[in-house]
Formats: sequence, C-alpha cells, structure tokens
Amino acid sequence: GPDRRETRHSTHSLPPAIMGCFSSKASTYKVTNDVDFVRNIRYKCPELAALWTQSDPHEWDLIEWDRRGTALARVLKLRLTNIGLADLPSDIVNLTALRELNVSGNNLASLPSSIGQLTELRKFVLCERDDNNFALTALPDSITRCAKLEELILGASSIVSLPASIGNLKELRHLSVRGSKHLELLPDSIVQCSALTEINIAFTSIKSLPESIGDLRKLEILCAASTKLSSLPVSISNCPLKLLAIEGCEFETFPEEIVEIITLERLWAHNNRIMKLPESIGNMHKLEELTLQGNRLASVPVGLASIDASVVVDLTGNPKLKFVPSEVMSLDSVKLDKGVTKGYTTDQRINQAEDLADRAGDLAARKAKFAKEATKAVVKKAAGEASSMASILMGKKK
Repeated sequence: GPDRRETRHSTHSLPPAIMGCFSSKASTYKVTNDVDFVRNIRYKCPELAALWTQSDPHEWDLIEWDRRGTALARVLKLRLTNIGLADLPSDIVNLTALRELNVSGNNLASLPSSIGQLTELRKFVLCERDDNNFALTALPDSITRCAKLEELILGASSIVSLPASIGNLKELRHLSVRGSKHLELLPDSIVQCSALTEINIAFTSIKSLPESIGDLRKLEILCAASTKLSSLPVSISNCPLKLLAIEGCEFETFPEEIVEIITLERLWAHNNRIMKLPESIGNMHKLEELTLQGNRLASVPVGLASIDASVVVDLTGNPKLKFVPSEVMSLDSVKLDKGVTKGYTTDQRINQAEDLADRAGDLAARKAKFAKEATKAVVKKAAGEASSMASILMGKKK
C-alpha cells in the first residue's frame, strides 16, 4: 500500500472542488457557510462570546435560522441588541441571506460601508440608548444598495441627515426616525421611495416636508408630532393618508390642504396654536377622529357639522371658545369644556339677521319721519314767528 506518511498532509491529489476549501498558502479551512460565519463572529466579538456559550450555533440566542439544525442553515434574522457593541462585526456582511438586522441599544459610532452587501436585507433597526456617548450621526450611503429593504427604523438616534441616495430604496415601505432630535430635514429624494406607506418623523427638528411629497401615492400614515412644522406642502392632498398626526407642532393656521385629503380617517392636530378652522372642514366625509384640544380657537364653523355625526371631535382646552353652533353640538361625540354654551342654529341666525334688518329698516323709517316732522315743525314755528314779527312791525308803522 501507499506510504501514509507521504499522503497524510498532502492536498495536491485532491479534486479541485475539495481543493477550493483550502488556501493556496496553507491547509487552512475556508469558511463557506453561515454556521461557521457566526462562529467567527463570536470569536472576534467578546460581547457575543460571553453570550453564546453553547457549542451548537443553532442554540444561540438572537439568531433565527431558516433550517435549524442543518449544516446548510442560513441566518435570516440577527438581533444584536443591548450587548454593548462598539463596532459591528465585519463578518456579518457574509450572512448573505440575512433579512433582518437589529443593532439597537449599543455603543456604535459608525456602520461599515460593506453593509450594502446585505442585498437580501428587508429590515434594519437601530435605536440608540440615551446614554450612548458614541453617537451614530450618519448612515453610510451604501445602505441604499440594500435594494430589497422594506423597513428602516432609526429610533431616538443621533442621525443628523439621511443619505441623499435614499430614493434608491424602491421597496421601502416604512421609514421611522422618531426621536432623532438632530434631524432637520428629509432628503428630497425620499419621494422616489414609491412604495412608502408609513413615515414617522415625530420628535425630530424637521421644519418642512418635501414640496413634492404628493408623489408618494401609497402613503397612508404620516406621524409628525412634536416637530417644527408650521405648514404643509400643497401636494400632500395627493397622498391617500388615513392618519395624519401633527399634534404638538407650530401650526397657527389650519392647513386647508388637509381638507382635500378625501381618504383621511384620523387627524390629530391638538396642542398647536390654531386660531381658526375653515368652513370646508366639513368636507372630510371619511373622518372618524378629530383632535383639536389645546389650541386657540375662539369659534367653530357651522360647516364642521357636515362631518358624520359619530366622529369623535375634541374641542377641549380652547380657553377662548365660549359658544359652539347648535349644529356642531348635535354631533354624537363632541367634547367641550364646561361652560361652553350652545349657539344659534343657522336658521335662527338667518331669522335673527332678518329681524335685525327689519328693525333697522323701521328705525331708519321712523328717523326719517321724525326728521321730516321736525323739519315741518321748525318751518311752521319759524313762519309763525315771522308772522308775529311782521304784525308788530306793521303796528309800529301805524
């Protein structure tokens, strides 16, 4: 037989398919599957080494596999949350089947540009801790190469801007930057994310929305609470919104563009500085909830009564509001402060106006008559006095 000492460590006679598993310089095994990739991640990451103590990676927490227990299993979800990571392990980009990556609650100061290699990624989540001293201020542009990304969640982050190329994410359905207080604007290219159905910019410093936001013809939810918004783009009426949340913003005038959103079901506009509502507000026939408490309303238009009687309308917390039209009071779910009284109905107002007009006419006629009579009296008196004076003068002549 062959001499085993000569062939024990030799790889030259192996088939090419097997040879590919070894490096050309040494007999070092190449990592070719997700099981070994996550082992490498654990080896290079002390935070995970302390967490993943079992010998079988399929038993490790924070990982979801597609075919658990097999050598060909692929990692679908990886949730590396609240474990104190300072850097994202570079081997993560080798998990090419990864669909969800959550790295919230760590100490990340940056993300590797190689993240764009995760071409199957559907959801990326990064929510920072309040005490993170290594704030992540920007995403790498390469993340927009994750063309299948559907959800991008950046809650309470220190992000100051989003990639200008974000419009490349044609499958993006949900964008949230809620609580990213340093973020002041959305890139104009956001309107190219044609699949967007939900945007959450609440508790940011955003002052305006892209003028062409109306191009988002699938947008159903826009949460912009406690932002710096004081107006809305005219084109927003083209969005099929069902929920619009603009409470706690800086609106002084009710945005009439909202009235044109015929799909709107819930409008949260409380805690602004709105002083007047348009008469056309009653045209929002699909409305189910309208919150206007905590504004500066001094009156309510009769047109509000044209909405469905079952709509919840909250008008509390408007100190200057003392009277509400009877038509509005007839709505089933109107909330008012104590002391707000019912005003006249429209018909009553018309009758009252007609009565006032009649009374004014009567007064004018009486005034004219009095003036005429007074003139006659003055003329008669003057004539009498003149006649008397003439008689006296004639007597003196004689």
